[in-house]
Amino acid sequence: MGAQEKTKASPARKRTLRLGCVALATALTALGLLRLEARELESRLKERATSISAHLSATLAGPLESLHAVRSLLQTPGRAVSEADFSYFCEQALRRHPEITSIGWFPFVPGDKRAEFEALVQKSHPNYRIKSPGSETSPTAFLHIPLTYTSPRNIKALGLDLRTNREEAERARAAQEQGKVTATDRSQLSEEARGTYGVVTYAPVKNSDWALASGGDHFKDGVIALTFRLPTLMDGALAHQDMSGVALRLMDPAAAPEKRELMSVGTLEGAARARATIPFADRVYELTVGSSGRGAPLLTRRSSLRRARWPQLGLDRRAPGARSAPQRHLSDTRAISPRRTGRQRRDGRRVSGPPRSAQAPSRDQNCPS
Repeated sequence: MGAQEKTKASPARKRTLRLGCVALATALTALGLLRLEARELESRLKERATSISAHLSATLAGPLESLHAVRSLLQTPGRAVSEADFSYFCEQALRRHPEITSIGWFPFVPGDKRAEFEALVQKSHPNYRIKSPGSETSPTAFLHIPLTYTSPRNIKALGLDLRTNREEAERARAAQEQGKVTATDRSQLSEEARGTYGVVTYAPVKNSDWALASGGDHFKDGVIALTFRLPTLMDGALAHQDMSGVALRLMDPAAAPEKRELMSVGTLEGAARARATIPFADRVYELTVGSSGRGAPLLTRRSSLRRARWPQLGLDRRAPGARSAPQRHLSDTRAISPRRTGRQRRDGRRVSGPPRSAQAPSRDQNCPS
């Protein structure tokens, strides 16, 4: 009796084991596909991060190139640079790079030479005074950094003392002391919509003869300040990038915590991330690229599963991109018809008889010439 029950139960046990094997194989296959999908997504994100960072670096090089060009103009030995010369030179850079909002020349003026400097500039601007924002003058200090030339031209801004802005003054002095270009944290651009940020870069100028014609031998050092608009710069860098399904964030780790985020596009979703660094002036920006819920995703699970084959719970092991052999259908008579003999006319009809080469020669051929 026990043997009969054991014999009857064996088919059910076998079915249970088969179902268990099927479930295990399915789970392992799905896990393998998920890992493959994760690696493919990571690879695509790295490619996007590399491409976007390269375009951002090239776009950021534009303002720096213009900054160095203006610096070279002011540092040309024995050349006096008037306000008209400065404006004409900078207008070309503004036309080439729409992200640049302004370029200014800030000479360093010692406190005991302030009156002499104001008299020098008043030859072309009679109402020129070194002043603080919202005031017509400013207290005398050890060092003044007044705006003297600017493009686009802004008469109201002339004379503003950079010393009154602590961060701006520190970055300007750092550029002069270190002899290299420095950049500020992001800041709200004046006369722009709220939330429109920009970055100011400073290039040191030493031993300039800009005031040679006016006798300003005491004001040879200073800084060139160039301001660029972040949204315009990002638009130019991403103009030829396919951003469907992509989100990014550009950060400035050296900035204050509330000013570190320079720009973001989309919303980063999922755990997959790709990062790249972008050197700029004396800072290193960090770019993070990930998947976004908007637009077409970089990689969908359906696309991965669609490429899989499930013959008897096994994956199709053909190489990616390999094509299967073409199948022959019964409707294709050429594939199953026996080898044709004899001749065939152009209209496709069968012609009986031996081939032309085997036919008897014509009467003309047998006649002697």
